[in-house]
Amino acid sequence: MKEVHASDINTVDWSYQDENLIATGSNDATVKILDIRKLPSEQTNDASAAQSAVTCTLRGHKAKVQSVKFSPFSSRYLASSGDSLILWDIEAGVRLGNLKPEDDQEEIKQGQCPEDHIILDHIGHIGTVSDFDWNHLSPWTLVSASDDSESFVQIQRNNDCSMQIFRPLDLLTLPEDEALEHIAVASF
Repeated sequence: MKEVHASDINTVDWSYQDENLIATGSNDATVKILDIRKLPSEQTNDASAAQSAVTCTLRGHKAKVQSVKFSPFSSRYLASSGDSLILWDIEAGVRLGNLKPEDDQEEIKQGQCPEDHIILDHIGHIGTVSDFDWNHLSPWTLVSASDDSESFVQIQRNNDCSMQIFRPLDLLTLPEDEALEHIAVASF
């Protein structure tokens, strides 16, 4: 499966909710979602055949992806870490309501998701986010750890923020129509 990424694969995760989906993260700074039903047989050594299993390529990291993990409550959501911790909606690229006229339709056909699949780019850590996990009992709650040792010396801070527990704002995780309804109600 080395043909799936342009560089080494560092991390993989199987979806808790959909036994056919695997997420991979690589040194090429991308996350890819694979549908195992589309994987080529062992006899096929064709690189394009391996690419046919890729349902979505997620771009948002600026450096290698250290870890990927599907949400425990929906196969639609995924998080990945590296230079930051990014929460993704992997279905955003395939929902027709989110496609814009300026989105490259050819890229979308080839599994290249438009930019609107990023729910949150958590940049609260100073250094590389080395690990994270979803809370399996509290949806949308995550814990993350980072290696701030090199960055810490450079910025002279009093703490190194090596572990954070956080939950994104509820409005970020709601469907757009529900979020707008909440905003309208709150503004009165």
